Amino acid sequence: MASKQNKADAQAFYNRVITLQSKTEVHQAVNELLDGFKEREIAGELKVGTISGNLTDYKQHFKKKEHENPELNEPVMIDGKSCLQHIAYNLIDLDKEQKAKLKAERAKSSQKKQGFEDDGELKDTTNIPKTDILDIIKQSLECLTSENPATIACGVINLTGLRAAEQGMPRHEHKEAGIIEHKMIVLDEYVIGFCGVVKKRGADDALAFYARPTLAPAQLIVDAQEKYLQFTKVQDISTDTQKYKETFYQNVNNEYKKRFGKTLSTLKAFDSEGNLIEKEVDGTPHKGRSFYACALRAVLKLNGFGNAACIKVIQKSLAHDNEGETMKYLGSFDESLFINPPNYIEVSTNLNDFGKMINTPVIPVKEAVKSFNLENFQDGLEAEESMQLVKFLRSGMSQTQAILELFKMVRNQKPATKTAEKTDTPEVKEKPRSVSVKEIVEGIMHYNRQATDGDIKKIVVPSNGIINEIAKLRHHGKTIAPLTIKNHFLKFNDVLDEELKDLGIVEGMGGSHNNIHRGKLGELAAKIMEYIEPG
Repeated sequence: MASKQNKADAQAFYNRVITLQSKTEVHQAVNELLDGFKEREIAGELKVGTISGNLTDYKQHFKKKEHENPELNEPVMIDGKSCLQHIAYNLIDLDKEQKAKLKAERAKSSQKKQGFEDDGELKDTTNIPKTDILDIIKQSLECLTSENPATIACGVINLTGLRAAEQGMPRHEHKEAGIIEHKMIVLDEYVIGFCGVVKKRGADDALAFYARPTLAPAQLIVDAQEKYLQFTKVQDISTDTQKYKETFYQNVNNEYKKRFGKTLSTLKAFDSEGNLIEKEVDGTPHKGRSFYACALRAVLKLNGFGNAACIKVIQKSLAHDNEGETMKYLGSFDESLFINPPNYIEVSTNLNDFGKMINTPVIPVKEAVKSFNLENFQDGLEAEESMQLVKFLRSGMSQTQAILELFKMVRNQKPATKTAEKTDTPEVKEKPRSVSVKEIVEGIMHYNRQATDGDIKKIVVPSNGIINEIAKLRHHGKTIAPLTIKNHFLKFNDVLDEELKDLGIVEGMGGSHNNIHRGKLGELAAKIMEYIEPG
């Protein structure tokens, strides 16, 4: 990325040149510019790669710009269409010597990334630090819980392999399809569908959903991405990719370098003793895409995939048009230095499950769920329950584990069935005590654990419908206000989601599982009543 000063200089150059009225004047101005950069290269102030980047800033101002004087325009093809463009665009370029030098520098850089020394000898990687895949996944998951959108972006990029612009921009402008909204949905426990893939030519491809495996539970990633999209500074991001790179992307870039710049730098950033060469550190957000590709390769091999099959799945997952492009990403890191891949991710062996989706998936409509707040959760607990939760947390359990254990403990303390005791005293029917949403939901989950025998078709997902069917039985036909139920879900959604997934409901609290109970809610409510603590 060129400096702010260079961008300012480029703008000033454009403002001056666009007023010139003859070819001679334009050529003189451009030659002055190029000679100035050449002198700085000879003096050792700038490398040819930097000069190439700087000239790009100068060129961009003249792209698609047509001058009022026809002599200062030339016919060009842009985006498949013929048009006229100011001659300065093509004049601003490196000379032959610089181009040859740049090509050699890039080849050398690529060679170093692939594990060779400057003299062409294979680098000794004995002392090079290993990349612990699980550790990077853990750090990336921690990013997802941040209140800083740039930090969330870092985590999502590593776990999905999305380009920074795909993940970071809420929408982008396509020359044929217009404005494309970026959408991410859960397709399976470790698979997402994504619409908004860039570098696609036709409108059909640009608007399609692409499926790819994830390196962490897909629902966690999708929830984090939805949270990311709610930030005002994210919603204000331009639909122009170049403007995004010059603005919000810089926050992501800085945050990524701070968190992963060293651990995800390539081989060229380390000397033979394994020491990091600061000037060679190249751990940028785009390295997250390479990390994903290499980590996914390790996961696929654990699932029994051979080399060729791995490359094909990764190619489709990254939405590449050819394997050659994919190999550039797989070649960014030495495969032998990638260790400790997760063994809990099962990947489909059907190639058609990845890449461009033939049918557009149904996007579930659901209310935004607020971030889980442990303090609010504890406020709703009894004193003994709160103390027990603290004990679980102090034992080293995560928040989710501790809360799940607390729910299990509370359920196990409740009787599964009720047996009426026989007495000589005539039975006095009392008005049933009203039950809260919390008690009803606990009853539903207790029923799921005790009465379904692992049969997913019998399991019930807590919802407004079933909660009110139960409430009507207990409250003489009266239902519970929707807002009361909504507030309960906002508070306990994450915990319930984890429990349901543990029971085999992949969609958790989302999705349409309860459709299989359509027309039977009254019957189910009567059964679940037995698992609610009596008044």
